[in-house]
Amino acid sequence: MNFKKKTKQKIKKILLKIAEILINLITTIIIEWLKMKLGI
Repeated sequence: MNFKKKTKQKIKKILLKIAEILINLITTIIIEWLKMKLGI
C-alpha cells in the first residue's frame, strides 16, 4: 500500500518534469518560428 503511494508520487514527479521540458521546448520553437515569420 505504502509502496504504491510512493511509486505514484515518483511517477507524478517524473511526468511533471517531462511536461516542464516539453513546455519549454514548444515555447522556444514557437518563439523561433515567430521570429522567422516576422523577420526579427
